[in-house]
Amino acid sequence: MAQFTGKTAMIVDDFPTARRFIRNTMEELEFTCIEASSAAQALDLLENEVPDMILIDLNMPEKNGMELLQELRGRDGFQEVPILLMMMHETEAVLAEAENENSPMSGHLIKPFDAFTLSKVLDPLLK
Repeated sequence: MAQFTGKTAMIVDDFPTARRFIRNTMEELEFTCIEASSAAQALDLLENEVPDMILIDLNMPEKNGMELLQELRGRDGFQEVPILLMMMHETEAVLAEAENENSPMSGHLIKPFDAFTLSKVLDPLLK
């Protein structure tokens, strides 16, 4: 299993329990984590820092994960940052977006996931 010592990840999820679970999984892989409970908080935190990767929950109130993803891709410094959407169930819209070679999404994960699954997804993105 790959280790990502020195890498920073932002976790954006409106559920504190989900953020804690994801943070613990990320820390198993040696990531330093930044957490945001909403798209608005994530955007504020990202004014001062560009992490090595971002995990965004698809289903959030006010601004969903896809909307946040698209806004981030429009910002300087975020075009090459791996951004993954997380969800409880795959949807046809997400699968179609994932297959689109011009998609702003770097990949997606089905929650819950373990460190091994996360490592397999991230290893090619963070080499």
